[in-house]
Amino acid sequence: MMDIILFSSIKCNKTALDMGLYSINLELLTQNFIFLTTFTLSMKHSMKLLESPFERISSGKKLIEIRLFDEKRQKLNVEDMIEFSKLPDLKDKLKVEIVALLRYKYFKDLIADFGMEYYGYPKDYPIKDFVNSVHKIYPKEKEQQYGVLGIKIKLTDGTHVFQNLNKD
Repeated sequence: MMDIILFSSIKCNKTALDMGLYSINLELLTQNFIFLTTFTLSMKHSMKLLESPFERISSGKKLIEIRLFDEKRQKLNVEDMIEFSKLPDLKDKLKVEIVALLRYKYFKDLIADFGMEYYGYPKDYPIKDFVNSVHKIYPKEKEQQYGVLGIKIKLTDGTHVFQNLNKD
């Protein structure tokens, strides 16, 4: 998320200033003034996913994506958008919104705190097996170097998996 400051010059009159949401003391203003507003923009990020986690997210079963808390993931904010591309060809894509960021030191702690169903697995799926599969992608040395991040996500309204229909 990025805070943007918007400056615009507008003529001072009651109609322009009193919009029901904002009330400004007109005696304090000159004929022309700078109107200051702050608003937030969501950032869009791109990430790649293996087929299995991609399918679990697109079906709505997987609610938390886990990654290293590396330089790229340190730029994530709540309400940002992520476009996931499915490996190997990156043609299928889906978009999600970040609803929470969960910072942990170790994958095992993140996984244990939420239960396997948040990752799209049955409740009784062994946590140890899942952690071992994560360590095949992210070595323990990198986990110790960066820490880990759980990205709680929701599919955006009207999201479907977008397939590239071009037969390149």
